[in-house]
Amino acid sequence: MELSAYEAKRQRRIEANQQQLRALNVPKLPRPVVQSNVRKNRVPAAPVELRRSLRQRQQREKAPEQQKAETETLLALAMLPPRPKRVKMEPPELLDLPVTRPDEKLSLKGKTQHLSSSQIEIQLQDFHDKCLGTQLLPTGKHTVMQGLCPPGFTVKFSKMSGVQPWKNAVVLFVNVESDSFYDNVFHQEKVEGRNAVHFQWFGQNRWHEESPLVLRLKGMKRGHESLRFDDTYFDKRGHTEEPLLLFLRHTLVSTRGRIE
Repeated sequence: MELSAYEAKRQRRIEANQQQLRALNVPKLPRPVVQSNVRKNRVPAAPVELRRSLRQRQQREKAPEQQKAETETLLALAMLPPRPKRVKMEPPELLDLPVTRPDEKLSLKGKTQHLSSSQIEIQLQDFHDKCLGTQLLPTGKHTVMQGLCPPGFTVKFSKMSGVQPWKNAVVLFVNVESDSFYDNVFHQEKVEGRNAVHFQWFGQNRWHEESPLVLRLKGMKRGHESLRFDDTYFDKRGHTEEPLLLFLRHTLVSTRGRIE
């Protein structure tokens, strides 16, 4: 069979390369051994016992009991009376006092800065001129706290706390006329021939005599000496001229703020 010109040239080049390799004593590489695909018979290994999940077995064993318990629970829930519908609350009954709505003075235009009450100074005289001796509506602490807040600020405070510190004053909320066993009403007693006025206020359980807020309350501005209840009135340690604002919440009538 006659080779083509290309194949003849290729064969001559292969022969020349082999002669050159023999002249250089280059060893010829052995051909790779091709493994056959014939499968050898292997001795089977000894079977290994698999570990079964104890949790899954316990779940399978308890499945009937759980299903029975769930069925009994659903039946018990089905026998419960329906939840009563929420009764529509009537508007709060007003006290025989003038009404002040501090939110009417708030401007809804422009942005306000949100700060904690302890960072804001209240304008006490302006608030007293408008709100002293009145009932504040709408009901709630937010009306009182935002009413104390000067324009341009939105106050942040703990809604669950009965004492609210400001930068230059402290606000105290006291429930009166309530069904609670706490005695928060005012009392008048004869002390050394004088009519002394006092009431109890209950702080938080974690407070003690050296708590910062308790020390601040003890050092606040005193009332008139003729109304003092005991000699602690003369304790001037840490005394300041910071005012204490008292707001009464008439819980049997409605939730509202009132300044005395």
